[in-house]
Amino acid sequence: MEFEFKIIPLTISVIVAFACGTIGARIAGRREGCLGAIILGFTGSYLGQLLAEKLSLTEVMANIPIPIPLSFDIAGEKIYFFWNIVGAAAFMALMNLVWGPPKSK
Repeated sequence: MEFEFKIIPLTISVIVAFACGTIGARIAGRREGCLGAIILGFTGSYLGQLLAEKLSLTEVMANIPIPIPLSFDIAGEKIYFFWNIVGAAAFMALMNLVWGPPKSK
């Protein structure tokens, strides 16, 4: 088995993770830096996909006519943008329970 490194799909994945992490953190009432948003985006991606798969919600959302796309393909891999944001927001909400509410400046 040969591993082929492709920079474009990796870059797009990092950008998507950053966007999802930033949106998820803002929904949960937090502001994260660039690296924190990327880590949150990847964590949210995993949790969101897991949640959608366990509850069989991916097929339900695919059949709802919405004018914006909820998923897209990156290098042959289907990315569910909506579930990434849901997972990131859920993870940040859980972290808010652990860390407490954000401190105002």
